[in-house]
Amino acid sequence: MTRRLTDAEFLDALDDLVVESVLAMTPEELREEILAEGGDPDAIAEEARQAGLRAILEAEGRTPMAWSLDPISPRVEIDEAPAASSLPAVGSFW
Repeated sequence: MTRRLTDAEFLDALDDLVVESVLAMTPEELREEILAEGGDPDAIAEEARQAGLRAILEAEGRTPMAWSLDPISPRVEIDEAPAASSLPAVGSFW
């Protein structure tokens, strides 16, 4: 007998399937699907790039969000911080 998934577990599993299906698409297939749904693939790509850049900057400690979560840190914006990794930060989405 199998255990029934909770709503949260079901949504997590569904989310994983959606992500896997998108990652398995070729760039052309993804562009065609976005266009078929009436979306703008270039706008979505730019939005994804900006979200990725914000996440990278936050992880590197170069945004107000990163220091605002630390109650001990001074409220001073950091211009430069060492990279969290030597790997390239972002690749092309297309």
